[in-house]
Amino acid sequence: MSVHHSFQAQEILAHIGLKLRAAREVKGLTLQEIANRTRINHVFLEKIETGDTSELPALAFLRGFIRNYMQVLELEDPEIEEDLKKIAGIAQGTQQKSTSNIRMKELHDVGEPSKIKMPVIIGLAVLVLLWGGYMAVRLLSDSGSAPQTAKTDTREQSGQTPAGEAKSDPATGNPQPTQQAGTPGSPAASNLPLAVQQNLRLTMKGLEATWVRLSIDRAPPIDVRLEPAETREWEANEEIRLTVGKSNGVSVYLNGEDIVLSNEKDRLVPGIILNKLTLLRLEN
Repeated sequence: MSVHHSFQAQEILAHIGLKLRAAREVKGLTLQEIANRTRINHVFLEKIETGDTSELPALAFLRGFIRNYMQVLELEDPEIEEDLKKIAGIAQGTQQKSTSNIRMKELHDVGEPSKIKMPVIIGLAVLVLLWGGYMAVRLLSDSGSAPQTAKTDTREQSGQTPAGEAKSDPATGNPQPTQQAGTPGSPAASNLPLAVQQNLRLTMKGLEATWVRLSIDRAPPIDVRLEPAETREWEANEEIRLTVGKSNGVSVYLNGEDIVLSNEKDRLVPGIILNKLTLLRLEN
């Protein structure tokens, strides 16, 4: 049975999956060989490596799958062990939240009115609605018979123009265009920093063959493989999240500004968040 995992859990699993895949390829093993040794479904292993959590089971089962995978690879990695502890914490918090929701539902069910009282409540609600409708008709009838000259005279004396209406040119009598604050070209919009006004444009240039995972505006993450001398671009409205498989394998630019990944070579760089605050820091 598939389970929806939180965005934090997805990022951690993506980090682990990249490391497991790299270790498997170093040993020259195929996914089918790993599946035969661990007795784990081949599809689950593939999704763990690619970070696709859409059809994976609960986090508690995933931890067991990952540990079996590591045993076959004879892999001892402190970072993966730390990630597994984080997953255990997320799983425990999810279970506590689920238990709390069940308890709240039980309390709500206990406090619901009995079926005997429901007809009385419905009858009172109908009476209130009928009375409200009667009063609304009375108010509309009274306001429709009131003279409208006073409102017009007040507007003409004050010289104010209602919102959405164009003022007339005293010389020609033609309507003058109005401009609302916050629209492009208005004084309020021109005072905003350039980084806030523009969309995000991510450019990545491949230096070595590298795997990259990215999420645009909180959409499900996608995996991309960049080859040397290959250039790819994406656009976003608010946010871009990145995980780079090899720190020295790709150059990253946000709206033309260079993003420094890591000073260490061949290092996995997870959890990069690029947004308009990033642009403001780069411009300053």
